[in-house]
Amino acid sequence: MWRACVFIYARFPLYLLLTGAALALEAATYFIWRNDAALQIALSLVPPILTAAAYAITGQDAGLGFEAFSRTARRFWLVIAMDFLTTTIVALSFVSIGAGDVLTGVLFLAATVSLAYADVYLVLHDEPDGLFFIRSVGRSTVVAWHGLEIIGRTISLVALQLLPVLLSAQLQIRLVAQHVPFASFWSAAPLGTIMVPVVSVLTALVYLDATGHETKLTCGE
Repeated sequence: MWRACVFIYARFPLYLLLTGAALALEAATYFIWRNDAALQIALSLVPPILTAAAYAITGQDAGLGFEAFSRTARRFWLVIAMDFLTTTIVALSFVSIGAGDVLTGVLFLAATVSLAYADVYLVLHDEPDGLFFIRSVGRSTVVAWHGLEIIGRTISLVALQLLPVLLSAQLQIRLVAQHVPFASFWSAAPLGTIMVPVVSVLTALVYLDATGHETKLTCGE
């Protein structure tokens, strides 16, 4: 976590700008149409793009030898697709557990752990072929379950990723009870979007460590 803070601090103005732009885009989408469907579309598209940018910036700062924003422009759609897949699996796990099928829910959560590094792989690696997306799932699974230390760190990352979702659900209940206007937006967008750079940088660093890459900060040198 400390190294993630160092990487974020080194690029703090950039991350602040990107996060602010993401929040502004989400707010514009929601308040123009003023319905939850518009909010869900915004939250399905904007945070994955911010995630891709954070991965690319971290990869560049770790010395992987590519330009961050050109890489983001080429790969963000893959991250959107992977985020949709992961979100669907997480939703199925919650539904299963809520219905009393704990075993199925745990299996879906295990699948979520397996996909923890798939989007990092999609941004940081150069394999422009038709199997790239599928290969990212296999590579992520191997990394996520490789040794007890990595398993523990990966489960912690997934829990950190799920934390804004759980907090947002509770916050929305409280805001609705207090009759706060636009409760669905205020409960979901700010917290979830602000957490994206932190979780993304941390995930990228854990992945680079697990795959044997040195993660010495190179920006500003």
